[in-house]
Amino acid sequence: MLRLNNGLVLILSLVLIGCASSIDNQEAMARYQFPELESVSSINNWKLDGWEVIDQQSLIIQTGPSQFYLFVLSRRHSQLRFAESILVTSTAGRVKVNFDTVSTPRDPMLKVPIAAMYKLQGREAVAAIKQQILAE
Repeated sequence: MLRLNNGLVLILSLVLIGCASSIDNQEAMARYQFPELESVSSINNWKLDGWEVIDQQSLIIQTGPSQFYLFVLSRRHSQLRFAESILVTSTAGRVKVNFDTVSTPRDPMLKVPIAAMYKLQGREAVAAIKQQILAE
C-alpha cells in the first residue's frame, strides 16, 4: 500500500511540474504575439542575407536591403546569443513556421522550431520590435 501511495505522489508531482512549465511557456509565448504585424507562414530560403539576435527566443532575418522578418522560436535557444552564425532548415526552398528549425554550428543537434514569423517593413520596424521585446 505504501508503495502505491509513493507511486501516486510521484505521478501527481510530475503532472504538476508539467502543468507549471506549460503555463510558463504559454506566458513566454504571449510576450511574442504581435497582432499589429503581418504574420507569414513561410519565406523563400534562397535569399537570407543576414541575421541579428534579439534575445534567446527571437531573431531578425534580413532577406533584402529593406526586407526583414522576425523569427520567434518555440522555446529559448541557450546558444543563440553567442552564435557567430546560425543554421536554418528549409523544405522545398522555403522556411516554414512550425516545421523548420534554427540551430547553431556549435550545437547543430539543438534545433528549436520556428513558432512564428512576422514581416517587418523597414529598419524602423526592426528597431521598434527590438525595443518592444527587450522592454518586456
